[in-house]
Amino acid sequence: DGRFMGSGIHIFSDERIKDIVGLSNSKNDLSTLLSLEITDYKMKDKKKGDKPYKKVIAQQVKEVYPQAISLTTEVVPDIYAVANIENGFISLETSLKKGEKVRLIFEDETSLFDVISADKDGFKVSANKSGKVFVYGREVDDFHSVDYESLSMLNVSATQELYKLILKQQNLIELLEIKVAKIHDIKEDIEMLKNLAGLPTKLNSSAINIE
Repeated sequence: DGRFMGSGIHIFSDERIKDIVGLSNSKNDLSTLLSLEITDYKMKDKKKGDKPYKKVIAQQVKEVYPQAISLTTEVVPDIYAVANIENGFISLETSLKKGEKVRLIFEDETSLFDVISADKDGFKVSANKSGKVFVYGREVDDFHSVDYESLSMLNVSATQELYKLILKQQNLIELLEIKVAKIHDIKEDIEMLKNLAGLPTKLNSSAINIE
């Protein structure tokens, strides 16, 4: 189903093959990470299943973190409909234009065809076929792919920034606790001084009562 499975994967990362520019700015990385939108979706191509996904959308990632996006040529299921074909003309209203390529699925083959002509009633391809056809979608040259390894490293840098913030907050909390303790001690000292200040009066009163 287009997935790689295994017990592990190693990626070339030796510094001797790299021109090091510098350390990443973890504060900026955290801001970038917070700008990414995690989206719930299902695949348009039902052959890929109907399970829900919770991932990013490449076009949105491109707006905030373009270095994680690459463009390739691919066919997208943007039409995904059954239609009739008669001598190469497919009766289906689409936005296809002359010169584009479209993937068609017949009972005996699946192929990519050139669109020879197109109008509001349908489009014609270079295939002398008649009957039923499933129009999958057109070929695009800006198919967006996400480098999830790049996003993972962005997450590592952002997590490091969060740890720095946690340490700063912890230090601040400890300083505040020390100040609160000092204030408490000062209040106790004040109360003790008040009590000592009233002690002579109490002693004099006791002496008078004894006489």
